Amino acid sequence: MLTLNAMDLILYEAQRQGRISFYMTNWIHFGPVHEPVLLERHGSGQGCQMPVHYGSKALRFQTISSPLATQLPLASGAAYAIKRSGKKN
Repeated sequence: MLTLNAMDLILYEAQRQGRISFYMTNWIHFGPVHEPVLLERHGSGQGCQMPVHYGSKALRFQTISSPLATQLPLASGAAYAIKRSGKKN
């Protein structure tokens, strides 16, 4: 648990500084923090999952969800409407 908290602190700071693009901390989920460390140690993700989205069908461990690009459809729809109206910004 201490290792995961230390990793969260380091990686969160790196994300805030712009050195990595995406990181979600595990601070809210204080009870079940040992599962992600165990899954990562065995290399279950194999590069197919986003950071901190650990999961295993065999171990019945479901991944967390994160809202990513939720505003993109709204922004593209607004841009298309502006383009169709012929108005400049």
